[in-house]
Amino acid sequence: MDHLEGYAGALSFRLDQKFIDIITSNHNKNNFVFIGTSPSEGLQKISEKGNVHILPPVNNSRIKEFISSFDLCIIPHGINDATSSMNPLKLYEYLALEKY
Repeated sequence: MDHLEGYAGALSFRLDQKFIDIITSNHNKNNFVFIGTSPSEGLQKISEKGNVHILPPVNNSRIKEFISSFDLCIIPHGINDATSSMNPLKLYEYLALEKY
């Protein structure tokens, strides 16, 4: 595998499952890790691909080591009424860990 791409947070309605399906298919040499609570049924199906891994929530004291291991941090939120006015905390967490 070439790169490790990841997201840590709620694995909920915010995630654009169609987009995730496309990027994980088009970049099948990369591993994609999703860490968090309540993965949707669609994300569970996507995780059947060999390069997609869903991990349970990680204790706050350890999340830094997981995020630090990502080559690329992603925020694959869909754009809709619920997310269009969001200011994702995830962005600030990634920046605090010097993930640009």
